[in-house]
Amino acid sequence: SIKTLLTEWAQKTIDVTEELNETIENKFYLGSAYSYRSRADILNQSYWDAYFSARKGRNYLEGVMEENPQFYDAYLHL
Repeated sequence: SIKTLLTEWAQKTIDVTEELNETIENKFYLGSAYSYRSRADILNQSYWDAYFSARKGRNYLEGVMEENPQFYDAYLHL
């Protein structure tokens, strides 16, 4: 199902990206992946997991915006 695929691919993105150097692009990808995972958690009715994923995603994306306010893609996930 789409819920399963979204959860699996978001987690796979998180796992791979966390192993990479912490660049602004990688922080953006992590923030985006956590945001997508939070949406999947909501679809799966895992509301606490959704909250924690969304919070983690927001933290990464806010870090991107602090580092470079011109990184407009980061604003789209908030």
